[in-house]
Amino acid sequence: MKFLLISCLFIVASTFADELKVDVISVPDECESKSKNGDILSMHYTGTLLDGTKFDSSLDRNQPFQFQIGAGQVIKGWDQGLLDMCIGEKRKLTIPAELGYGDKGAGNIIPGGATLLFDVELMGINQAPPPQNVFKQIDIDSDNQLSKEEVADYIKKHIPPTDKAEEVAAEEGAPQQQDPLKITEEIFQHEDHDRDGYISLLYLSRCDSRIEANYLKEVRGFFDRQINKLKGDGAFITDKIGDEHDRLVEQIFESEDKNKDAIDVNLVEEATIAIKTFHLIYSYVQQLEMQLNWFLFCILTKI
Repeated sequence: MKFLLISCLFIVASTFADELKVDVISVPDECESKSKNGDILSMHYTGTLLDGTKFDSSLDRNQPFQFQIGAGQVIKGWDQGLLDMCIGEKRKLTIPAELGYGDKGAGNIIPGGATLLFDVELMGINQAPPPQNVFKQIDIDSDNQLSKEEVADYIKKHIPPTDKAEEVAAEEGAPQQQDPLKITEEIFQHEDHDRDGYISLLYLSRCDSRIEANYLKEVRGFFDRQINKLKGDGAFITDKIGDEHDRLVEQIFESEDKNKDAIDVNLVEEATIAIKTFHLIYSYVQQLEMQLNWFLFCILTKI
């Protein structure tokens, strides 16, 4: 009977250990709004292991960390544990491994199967801007089709000047930028299916499959090379980042580059090393994206 009781207690303890625990430390007297999925949160945090080892803290950088909740930009324990939170509210999250970094852990800092403790304070809430209809931005005359002139003008606005592009490409090992007019011609070779000199929304539905095929062939290899380069420089790269190329890049395109131009450099400079890597890889992939012609067009016109 005693053995049975101990076994039951062990099972109960294990069950609770596998669940997210959210302790509310303090709540402000006034709360005008609470965090919800899709919001951009500004958060101060300190992360420790169960033995008290601190592995990261935004307080050490004196800069809150910004991210979009519910978009998969952070570990699941954060996406779940930071909802319905007031500005100024403080919480303590106890996050099991399956909602953190799993059995693989994160480099040499977070061991596999580790339970994570986070002391967090919500500093601000901003609503994510609505997605832009880029097709309409390109379609200046609003005739629901794109001419070569409209596409070329749009690409010129979104490609850095040649000298700057070559400098960035040389520094990062990315391909050299191409002439916007040449890119436009190659876009129309792929997208102007009836060869009438225009591209309509009807044919853009085929973009996704070509994006996926081209991504697997070109972007993934480039992504891998940059991962290895950053690892060689001693950066903190989790296996999770390395294993989820496709999902990460899709999330970057959808969630980070709101204006379809570039990510705020401050986010790269002030984020944790893991998140720095996330954004740095985006900047590398963005440079390559500009070279993939119809791939670029599909990304820019994704609605």
